[in-house]
This record gives sequence, C-alpha cells and structure tokens, in this order.
Amino acid sequence: MSTPRFTSIADAKANGAICGFCRVTGAEKRLNVCARCKSAQHGLTDQSHDAEQQQSRDCQKKAWKYHKVICKNGDEMPVQKWGHRHSPVLFWACFNAYDLGRHPERGETHVMIIQLQQTGNAKKVRNMFSLVDAYLLLREELAVSRPQDMEVIASGEREHALRETKDRVVSCMLLDYSFSAHWIGPLWDKEELAQRTTDPDWCKILKSITDGKTEYEMVDGNAVRKDASSYFLFLHQLFN
Repeated sequence: MSTPRFTSIADAKANGAICGFCRVTGAEKRLNVCARCKSAQHGLTDQSHDAEQQQSRDCQKKAWKYHKVICKNGDEMPVQKWGHRHSPVLFWACFNAYDLGRHPERGETHVMIIQLQQTGNAKKVRNMFSLVDAYLLLREELAVSRPQDMEVIASGEREHALRETKDRVVSCMLLDYSFSAHWIGPLWDKEELAQRTTDPDWCKILKSITDGKTEYEMVDGNAVRKDASSYFLFLHQLFN
C-alpha cells in the first residue's frame, strides 16, 4: 500500500488527504500536492506571511528529509522494502500479537500497529527503520484516534476481496512511521497457524531481529534463539 497520490489540491481535499508529517487534514488546512510524487503536504501557495503560512513552511522544512526519500523512490517506498525484507518475523509477530492460534476472529476486529522511526541509514534496506513499539488495537479505537488510517486499511482490504480468502484467517498490520502508514494483510490457513510458535516476548524479539541483532533467527517461519536453532532443526527434520 503506497503513499496516496493526488492530481490536484482539490482532489487531495475531496479524497481525505492528510499531511504525512504533521497529520493535519485537507479539511483543517490547505494542502499542497507535490509536483513530482503527487503526495499531499501541509503548505500554502499564496504569498501571505501570517502565522498559518509560517507554520506550513516550518512543517515542510522538518518533513523534507523524509519526503525527499519518498519522492525519489516514487511508489516503491522505503517502508515497503523494509516490510518485505523483514516479512518472516513480521508475520510471526502478527500471529503472536493476535494470538491467532486461539483467537482467529481477532483478525476481523483488531489492527496490529507497528510504530517505526527512520534511522537515517538508507544504504541497507533492513536498517532504514527501527521498531518503537508494536501492539494490538481495536478497529473502533483506531477509527477514533486515527481515522485517516482506516482508509488505508479499507483500501488494502479491497485487495483481499480480489483474492481467494475462503477458509483463511485474515489479519491486518499497519507499519506506522513519520510520513505515512503502510498496510500488510497476511492471510492464514489452518496448516500455517498450526506451524507457528507463540512467545510472550514476541515484541522484544521482533525488535531484536529487525534491529539486526543476532540473538534470534527465523527458522521455518518461527523466531528461535540461535543457541536452540540447531536442536529445533533436528526435531523438525525428525518429525517431518
């Protein structure tokens, strides 16, 4: 799910655009549309020098180091690359956050929020972001606190409607960072759910792996301590 693109200021306002950095909406402030990448920004085009104009300029200056990365990469956003790079541990963490083995129905009622911050390291995809927090939130709570992200979810789940979802458990992750929210919607069948392991420290482990630490590694879709991974592989080979 990439950053929303708009053809004009009017289009941005009509379609519920928000500034990805300061989160004001088109209904609250006038938004510009970047001529290059067509994403919405907080800023005015007139030459007035009132407080609102200064506020918008300050926002654009602060947002530039983030916006220029998105603008340069177009639809292939860094957070998409990061999410793809870490998808095995993200999916495992998703299974744990929802407790899908016991509560598959939560995929319909909750959202997993994964809060990220940019590290400033753009050389390697895996190091572009660092995990701040990850938690489960009721969709009703998200609709109240961050209604703009509900459209991100709705748009992503429209993609699910085009895929075969019968007898599969749905789930939803939002990679939330300073400029936008990126939707990931894993679908699970019964066999996949049965193969996943649970760990109460899943959030700590998620951060450890995505930060590049070597205490844990992914083995057959599960996070395993490295000193235990050889034994885990032995058991897997023995019983499969």
